[in-house]
Amino acid sequence: MPGPQLDSQKSYSPKEIFDLFFTNNAITTLCINTNKYAARKIAEGAKMRWKEVKPSEMCNYLSIVLYLGLVKVTAARDLWKKENFFKFPYPRSVMKGYRYEAITANLHMSDPAADVVNDQLRGQPGYDGLFRLKPLHDDILTACRTHYHPHKNLSVDERMVATKARNGMKQYMKDKPTKWGYKLFVLADSQSGYMCDFTIYEEKAPSPSGNGLTFDAVVNLLKVPYLGTGFHVYVDNFYTSTKLFSHLHQVRFGACGTIRENRVGFPRTTDNALGKKAARGDMRWIREGSLLYVKWKDTRDVTMCSTIHKANSGQSVQRRVRNPDDNAVVNSFLIHKEMAEMKNQKPLSQKKFRIALCEQLGKVGKELASNEASNEASTDHVPLEACGLSNDPHLKATKGRRKCRICKSSTIWLCEACDVPLCIIPGRCCFRFWHKRV
Repeated sequence: MPGPQLDSQKSYSPKEIFDLFFTNNAITTLCINTNKYAARKIAEGAKMRWKEVKPSEMCNYLSIVLYLGLVKVTAARDLWKKENFFKFPYPRSVMKGYRYEAITANLHMSDPAADVVNDQLRGQPGYDGLFRLKPLHDDILTACRTHYHPHKNLSVDERMVATKARNGMKQYMKDKPTKWGYKLFVLADSQSGYMCDFTIYEEKAPSPSGNGLTFDAVVNLLKVPYLGTGFHVYVDNFYTSTKLFSHLHQVRFGACGTIRENRVGFPRTTDNALGKKAARGDMRWIREGSLLYVKWKDTRDVTMCSTIHKANSGQSVQRRVRNPDDNAVVNSFLIHKEMAEMKNQKPLSQKKFRIALCEQLGKVGKELASNEASNEASTDHVPLEACGLSNDPHLKATKGRRKCRICKSSTIWLCEACDVPLCIIPGRCCFRFWHKRV
């Protein structure tokens, strides 16, 4: 069945859904390689304070990263400033500011030793430009494919992931909200917006087919094992071509998208052309085999190609615009939304989902510590017999006894909570004196 591939009878918290994408294995790998990278920098002479990061602390770090997406400041360190103008109690309750900056400076996904080997292959066939991203990239990609099955209508488009990395694969796209970063080709569910699969643009295809970049991008995304035939794919004019749509029709995928008139294969006939003085809403169409070419008059001419629709069906489409964001969080929210709708419950808004996830990640590792502290605080400090009295009169005052921590006298008593030997002789109660001092 299309939709989330989870237990529909179970309720999942935002963090439990997020953990499907950021698994314990991914968090542990991130911690190990971050610690290795920091150790290498220190060995090379870097002067910094460093304590090994643990999985619980890495979750706290991710909480601050999410918080920065909800609260906008000019610099991350503003979150920890003490001036009245900057009052942000939440980040301070999660981790110290210097610790956040230290983890940010050393955050590393791949093994630093393996990076060196890969860098030596630069310019050779075995070099992998995405090597530093691969551990996290592969885990998230596998999770995207595993935990959701798309509906019939799919969409292929590109999106940008912001980065400051000095990498030759970084692209610039002026029409995107994020203009500099890695460019991804994304396969998404048109109904929910869930990202089912993605590939990162590496400037050249690993195994080009000779049909062009956009042809290969769409075809490779549709090779996901769980996709059968009968799906409909919607694209924009960057991808649409006669060759691509003919190929998709042969492998039983429907396709639809706007098309540029200068594309190879576009009909050149003027017998049924749309005149320059055509009124808004006028339409012309041409069919060539399985391909339908349609042009209608809007504020300007709009041209599209389809192997799905009929020219006279009267169908219309509504465009939705969604702000791009990080894959794991958005997919987690979309799964939460569909799971709630399956149970006829009201889902959280994306903002409230992010706030809940942020708070739950910030509490990782702190609940156990607070429980231990409360258990220690609630334990009664009462005197406990450490040994029984001996029946031997010669050993009665010595056997099994320990020296009092205060007066050094032999005593059979110790504090149950502190495990400290303390005598309770009337008039000289070392037990009470000890706990007043502590």
